[in-house]
Amino acid sequence: MSDLHRLVFESHIDASPERVFAFHERPDAFRLLTPWWSGARVVYPAASLYPGERALLVLGRGPLSVEWEAVHEVYEPPKSFVEAQVRGPFRRWRHRHIVLPEGAGARLRDELEYELPGGTLAPLLDLVLRPFLGRLFAYRHAITRQSVSAAPRRVSPSA
Repeated sequence: MSDLHRLVFESHIDASPERVFAFHERPDAFRLLTPWWSGARVVYPAASLYPGERALLVLGRGPLSVEWEAVHEVYEPPKSFVEAQVRGPFRRWRHRHIVLPEGAGARLRDELEYELPGGTLAPLLDLVLRPFLGRLFAYRHAITRQSVSAAPRRVSPSA
């Protein structure tokens, strides 16, 4: 049994792929996409989506908080960008953002690959993490949609 988990979250957005991608390039996009209820706080966002740029988050509060640093690895506008964990709570984390043409709009697709710490407890951690990630990416897609289009559509998670 592999410790690598894969999740995909995707939705249709009534805006051009270029416009959806451009939203993610905004300096305030990372903060907008980080909900208050997530327990995450943006210390500093990446200066851009270019490879080598880094972002830092703090997860949790007080003595149990943990820093999460990610680096951008791939930048292919207006189609995709990728970031990976440099240090943080996961054994491994890679997030690929994909924006594809779909009808008169775009398909926003987030592909996650991750490994959890915890050895034998990892499956239990994943039982909590998957619903949290579903809620997080539904929020992120809704914020993206509100920022670039007028007509909301349903977010559909798939694993």
